[in-house]
Amino acid sequence: MTIRRMPFWLMFNAIYESNKNKLMKRCWKYEDNIREIILSFDRDVERFVVGRELISLKCRDVQLIFGLCGGDIDIPLKSVEYEISPWIRRCFRRKIDTLKSKLILYKNVIYKKLSEVLSMSDGTRIVDAARLTHLYLMAAVLAPNQNASISPHLAVYLEKLDDACRYDWCGYIVNMLLNQLKSTKNTKVGGCTILLPFWLCEHTNLVRPVNEVGFPRFLKWDLNDLEKQHKLLKLTDLEAKFVGPLKLKTSTR
Repeated sequence: MTIRRMPFWLMFNAIYESNKNKLMKRCWKYEDNIREIILSFDRDVERFVVGRELISLKCRDVQLIFGLCGGDIDIPLKSVEYEISPWIRRCFRRKIDTLKSKLILYKNVIYKKLSEVLSMSDGTRIVDAARLTHLYLMAAVLAPNQNASISPHLAVYLEKLDDACRYDWCGYIVNMLLNQLKSTKNTKVGGCTILLPFWLCEHTNLVRPVNEVGFPRFLKWDLNDLEKQHKLLKLTDLEAKFVGPLKLKTSTR
């Protein structure tokens, strides 16, 4: 199956097989909680101040929390010059012809095209659906700009699906979020901000996991529990308890 070859497969499969209503409630994005974590970021050392500890955000966190796979080929945050990928040209021809300028892929535009592709029966349907699903997750969750969009230069790295896992998607996600945190003085930042409360759960003893063996590890936590603790305690009052190093698990299916 084509989608199994994509870097996000473990995350996608975990969501697909979960009880959607329960999962949405457990992964609810509490803005006040995320705002406090953002405010704890020290730009000078590029770490978060949690109690007396300075805690880094690393690629390993993204791998474990979302189950993303990838290689070591760098993906630049910005690409000044790039050719619009042939498959993007095929899927969004009308948008390109209408804009006559730099194409921006918005989350709702990608979702609409994905729905159209899934209803088609031609030979490119499965491959394009896998690519569009990846871009949608990037625009909606993993690496959105503040306007819920992504640059089409990311599509270049999905042209050959067999090569998609050779690129450092986790590095791109972490670097984008850190770049946003370093470049803004307020709490309205782009990037994967939903990562932060799961990251905090992994690196402190604030809450207990609801599923000790859940993987990807976002399945371990209920963010409602973190929100309850957030109302009682401040990050500056905490003594961080680091989680012991664990091996990245892979799907056995």
